[in-house]
Amino acid sequence: MNEIVSITLITIRNSLYNEKARFALDCFLNDIEYQEKPYMPVLHQFSVRYHTHNRGGKADRVSSKYSTPLMIAYFKDGSKQLFHDSSSILEFIDLYNKTRHYFKFLRCHMKNMYSNHEIVQTEEFCSPIPPPNKLLFPNPKAKELEKHFSDFIGPHTRRILYFHLFSHKDCANKMIEIAHQNVSKKQAFTFALVYKFAQSYIEKSLRVTEEAMKKSLVYVRKECDKVEQILKQQKEKGQQFLASDSLSGADISFACMLSPVLGISWQDGFGANNDILKEVLPQSVLDEFRNREAGQYALHLFHHYRGKRKAATYPHIPEPISAVNDQIPSKL
Repeated sequence: MNEIVSITLITIRNSLYNEKARFALDCFLNDIEYQEKPYMPVLHQFSVRYHTHNRGGKADRVSSKYSTPLMIAYFKDGSKQLFHDSSSILEFIDLYNKTRHYFKFLRCHMKNMYSNHEIVQTEEFCSPIPPPNKLLFPNPKAKELEKHFSDFIGPHTRRILYFHLFSHKDCANKMIEIAHQNVSKKQAFTFALVYKFAQSYIEKSLRVTEEAMKKSLVYVRKECDKVEQILKQQKEKGQQFLASDSLSGADISFACMLSPVLGISWQDGFGANNDILKEVLPQSVLDEFRNREAGQYALHLFHHYRGKRKAATYPHIPEPISAVNDQIPSKL
């Protein structure tokens, strides 16, 4: 098996889609170190173009071909492979874990075949298929929901957050402060020079208008209704997650896609300093989504399953605190 020796992750540091990739890497591929190279919006395109030789990836309904996350996996034989969006990254992690488990299963059984000693099998490797709690996609439902949340919740919550950020009376200072808290000083300085262009580009490409934002709010509410219905059905089956009896890509995707309207911060488990973004959201939006069952479920996932966060090397991100919001339930 061609094993991974290192991973580089190109990100927009505060992006919900990039958090989805970090969440999956930290929880399901946590034995492999990865280096995150964080950027601010628009500036990320220079890095993506450089690493893809200006080709980029494949544009879809929620992003351009120069979007992030971009994951570069370096293998033992000297080769490398690029993955251009969060869903592709999750699919690769799942496939890699299945392949790695299968080779361990084969080695275990080959050792037993040629051993004169009593056969010893660990429960983990008695089957060529990994246990469900080791898989991002233990069943087709998990994969279907993961993609659905990315396509039909993420674009709307992202638009809601950007609208309130750009509408804030101190928008310029807020955007520059976000840069200073999440990327290098040199990049933050560069972003301060181009933030007006970045704002204009985002508003145009993501249709950040008041009318579109109001429609997005209605859409997110409907999606939360559907998730709460799924949770109810799962509880009736004795399962506490969206697609199985363990954390899957569906849960990670939902939690990350809903995070912009929950004001998820570093203290809540997010992999970037999002405190300023939380400040610009109206309290009514925060209260509405944090207090409903779907929002409580997303907060629960961040607090209890986020895993070990591998922060970038910049000193601006605070250490996580142990006492998290009292509203987060330990069990749902």
